[in-house]
Amino acid sequence: MANSVPRQNGSGAQQQVPWIAFVLCREQHARVTVEPSVVVKRFIGDAYSAEVGDEDGTALISCGEDFFGFLGPMPASIPNQEAQRAAEGNFTWPNAPYEVAQHQSHVIVALQNADRYPPTKAALLLTRLTLMALTVYNGFAVYWPEAYLCHSRQFFEDLASQASDQHLPVPLWIRCYLGRNRTGSLAGFTWGMHQFGLMDFEVERCNLGPAELIELLWDLAHYLLVNGPIIGDGDTVGPTEEIRILVRYGMSRSNPPRQVYKLLF
Repeated sequence: MANSVPRQNGSGAQQQVPWIAFVLCREQHARVTVEPSVVVKRFIGDAYSAEVGDEDGTALISCGEDFFGFLGPMPASIPNQEAQRAAEGNFTWPNAPYEVAQHQSHVIVALQNADRYPPTKAALLLTRLTLMALTVYNGFAVYWPEAYLCHSRQFFEDLASQASDQHLPVPLWIRCYLGRNRTGSLAGFTWGMHQFGLMDFEVERCNLGPAELIELLWDLAHYLLVNGPIIGDGDTVGPTEEIRILVRYGMSRSNPPRQVYKLLF
């Protein structure tokens, strides 16, 4: 999980995160199928332009004199089967391991000068660049390495096309892991909040079903991404006033020594 290890210190504070995603392609050489200059304004904005390198198909996106990002096709699969491993256990795409294993090339999608933006804005911009890369190179999947998560093209496009500052595509950026503890109770945790300088959530046991727990974790993640780290140690959260869950700060049991929000049911 080389690219997915949270760049955190013990408190979960943000360190430098590379705003990079990967588009997966079935062809041995990812090629330009739609000119970037034709679609850049649709995906990024009217002020942006795109140029393609003469031979390698790299697309450079600019805003006036400022370099905004690039799309770099690579004639090989992602090394060390990293994308294949990240595809395992993906409940939004059950066939992901088989499908992702078919990719023969990939496109590096990189946002430049990301430190100019708040993290959620950087993630939105990278999401738009990734949408553009899917169209330009006819990709079939996306690998978001900071969440160790693969998405089908349809799932990514459906969520990303509706994204806004107040409607963030959390399932594209944050992974939820579910499992059973030793007593058989459902447990889970998120992975990827470090991108935004926030701690992840962890549940050691609960009386919810899998779909309910996933929805709760995504809702809480969205709440913090929009509002910042406003959940305090000892606060309560929940979907209704009748259902309240105690939150405590503590060391993760699943990924020590990370600090996490522990949800105590």
